[in-house]
Amino acid sequence: MTRIVASILILLTAGVFIYASLDPVDDFRLHYTYTDYFSEKWQDDPEGKPLSGDYINVGPGETVYLYHSLPYAVSPDEAIAIYDPRLYVAVYANGTFLGDFGKGTDDVLGKEIGNSWFVINIPMFAQGKMLTLEIKNPTSKNIRFYFSYALFGQHNDLNNEIFIKNMSAFLTGLMFIIVGIILAISTGFLFKYNIESMKNPAAYMSVISILSGIWFLVDSNLPQFVSSSVSARYAVAFFLLLILPIYLLMFFMEYLNRGKKLIQVLLCIYIAIMALVVALYAFGIVHISSGFRIILAYLFVILLFLLVLQIREFLITEDKYFFASNLGTIFFVGVAIRSVVRYRFIYEAGNTRYSRIGYSVFLLTISLIVLLKSFREIRGEMNLRKLKKLAYVDAVTGGNSVAYLSEKFSEINEEELDKYWILYMNLVSFKAVNEVIGWENGNILLKDVYEQNQLALLDGEYQAALGQSSFAMLIKSDMNAQDVRRKCSQLREGLDKVVREKFKSLSLRTEFSACPINTGDDNFKAILDLARIAYRNSAASYDIASDCWIYTEMCKDKMRVEKTMENKLEKALVNKEMELFLQPKVDPQTGKVTGAESLIRWRRNDGTILRPVYFIPVFERNRMIARVDLFMFRETCLFIKKWIDDGNEPFRISVNISKYSILNTDNFERYEQIIREINPPIQWIEFEITESMAYNNESDISEIIDRIHDLGATVSMDDFGSSYSNLVAIQRLQFDTVKIDRGIFTHGFPDNEKSFQMVSALMRMFTTIGIFVVAEGIESEDQVEALKKLGCHSIQGYYYSKPLDIDKFKEYFQNRNASRGLSKN
Repeated sequence: MTRIVASILILLTAGVFIYASLDPVDDFRLHYTYTDYFSEKWQDDPEGKPLSGDYINVGPGETVYLYHSLPYAVSPDEAIAIYDPRLYVAVYANGTFLGDFGKGTDDVLGKEIGNSWFVINIPMFAQGKMLTLEIKNPTSKNIRFYFSYALFGQHNDLNNEIFIKNMSAFLTGLMFIIVGIILAISTGFLFKYNIESMKNPAAYMSVISILSGIWFLVDSNLPQFVSSSVSARYAVAFFLLLILPIYLLMFFMEYLNRGKKLIQVLLCIYIAIMALVVALYAFGIVHISSGFRIILAYLFVILLFLLVLQIREFLITEDKYFFASNLGTIFFVGVAIRSVVRYRFIYEAGNTRYSRIGYSVFLLTISLIVLLKSFREIRGEMNLRKLKKLAYVDAVTGGNSVAYLSEKFSEINEEELDKYWILYMNLVSFKAVNEVIGWENGNILLKDVYEQNQLALLDGEYQAALGQSSFAMLIKSDMNAQDVRRKCSQLREGLDKVVREKFKSLSLRTEFSACPINTGDDNFKAILDLARIAYRNSAASYDIASDCWIYTEMCKDKMRVEKTMENKLEKALVNKEMELFLQPKVDPQTGKVTGAESLIRWRRNDGTILRPVYFIPVFERNRMIARVDLFMFRETCLFIKKWIDDGNEPFRISVNISKYSILNTDNFERYEQIIREINPPIQWIEFEITESMAYNNESDISEIIDRIHDLGATVSMDDFGSSYSNLVAIQRLQFDTVKIDRGIFTHGFPDNEKSFQMVSALMRMFTTIGIFVVAEGIESEDQVEALKKLGCHSIQGYYYSKPLDIDKFKEYFQNRNASRGLSKN
């Protein structure tokens, strides 16, 4: 609403100033060329000597006379040009009045905001005569009349010198127009990529820069070279000066994260003051110069508030960009205070000049900051889109990945939930198929099956390759799953066609399971899991014709089993049935163990060990994982402290923490309490946070990461690549380590060219920005060798070792590192 009111007021104000400019002050036209000074020839007495110094002071109400002997040869084109010093100046030749200016100009629009050059022709009869300037000061302040602002010579010479004197304002105006155009171009990209954080600030700043550039061009007396109206210059300058603060406040309202309401109040007050001043002038009640002082005073107040808000933003965020903008604003405030103080004692042209310099530095600083931040966000978004594109493409089939399917799932609105199902398709015993036709032909077959599946899909239906010879589809069907059954038959026919045409001797069978997406869980992965749970589940509804298992409520029997397991958790924690295992992380360059991941195992009463895959998902779904996380963290702290106290070589040990642990402030305080209680060597402990958790809760995670760093520990992003990854967020969240998900290595790395290039790009990128890289799930020697060449820092996987209990890990650590020249106690 504020923006709408401001826009309407800007248009009305423009109309007022256009109308005002139609009544010119003087009628003259200036041209460019060179000038000749004669300032040193001024005398304060016709018979006296030329005055020394640069200026004379004219006191309040005082009248001063200056004299100059004209040469005996005055050409027809000779003139005197005087820069308006807010004085009344009359020009005489031996007592003959030639012209004046400044008389009655209090009623002229814009008189109080700028000065102009006034030119008076010297007639031929004045040659050899005494030229006299009568200078009166009608103000209440001392005014300096600079001799360098009185020029005598040919019209062309005068015009050139006037242009040169204003060259700095002219070039400054061009500079800001160019900066504004660059900002406008970057704004286009920001809107194209829909970068919310910068698109509005960049748009406002482009407008501010262009309008400021026009203002400086107007201030350079450029309009006087192309127009005969002095009022036109004043009107444009004053109008721009009034509307620029509106856009500036709108910019800061978008740019700053805090204080938006205060800025909105400042803007509303300014709009009200501006509207009142313009209205009083438009109706002829009060001249606009009277209200201009109030506007300037309020603009100074606004500037002080903006400075305070920027300082506050910097203290909270410690953002270097806010530090730079503070410097620019402080400089502007300082220059403004200087001008105000000097104006109280004496008027001189330098006052406004210094104010313009201060504004130029301020505006240029903010503009460059916006440009730099915009370029950073655009570059980050472009990198993200490239990586997202890679994440959306399955390396084997060349089709969509599960991340793509998840994205499409999120786009389904609530009204269409009843129309969609998740269909899971699995090629039975495909490992045996690979053994028959070879791994390479197996990949070709998967690609052909994917392409054939695509032919069976309708508009609004989507498919993804899940890896391991399985596919998932988001398809349309009624609640009776009639279309699901038909789709399964079509897909099976397509598979048979592919096998007949390219692998005639091959026997390949496919099975399906399905789940409607309106099962009450809006999480794609959870619904996909339900579809998989239904696969070969006796509780599911099985359709023999389509060979498809359809999820039913009876499948929730499994949930009851999980509930039983949940009930046993308390006892397991008390009785120490939960046990710490460690999986080594090995430096591929040296072959030494340089780290480990802390993993949990459930050793039951009968001695059997239950792997996490059977119970961790249960506790995650029931949000009891936080207790397990806390238990494992305590065990890890106790282990690493004892390990180092016993004289063993230290290594970094990473601990997984779930979102239910890290996003709960009370839970995280328990972690800090454990650290205070045990006092482990915290620098050797690393917290692992999953990729999806980091991106879905960025602001909260950022605060937690800062707290972890304050403790002295490091932070790792786990499962990088399991969904599409935001590189800008990685930099913003200040991760120390990135663990690349095993899924990136399961599609033919390193032999598959796309897979290899993607891993290579990730390695180069993370190494460049100083992030430690761990590759997990590595199981073959050729993968290790490839990662070694690519400069991977650490490898975790079955190629080196499976997770080990404490005793076996210690033995493995000592044997491996000792054999590579590492001394051990």
